[in-house]
Amino acid sequence: MEETVYTWALFKRKHLNIYTKVRFTMTPIVKLYWLRVLLGAIAGVVSAILATWVYAASDYTPLLNSITVALALYVVTYYLVKGKLKDKIEQQSKILSTAIGMYFFTWITIFVLSYTAIQVFAF
Repeated sequence: MEETVYTWALFKRKHLNIYTKVRFTMTPIVKLYWLRVLLGAIAGVVSAILATWVYAASDYTPLLNSITVALALYVVTYYLVKGKLKDKIEQQSKILSTAIGMYFFTWITIFVLSYTAIQVFAF
């Protein structure tokens, strides 16, 4: 299993010049988790833009179309990630289920904030 290790030297106290080593280990599952969080944020912004300017209606249609956009982006990125990580992750079902909750939680949070910001500041 491939692991990426990030190490930073941090000041513990500035006047004593003491350094503390911090190690962050990122396995493929952790990378996939943070990728899904980032993609959820991107999907939220894209959905808000589309909901405002492409299919702007006064009913629930923009919300339903935004959910469809989020699901479509998730499925497309699932197949892209599956091609890259199928040898690195033992269980193939982990690729589909890892961070699905965080993806949609991040998507709905960023969607609401972006949509609100566009509605308030763009008009």
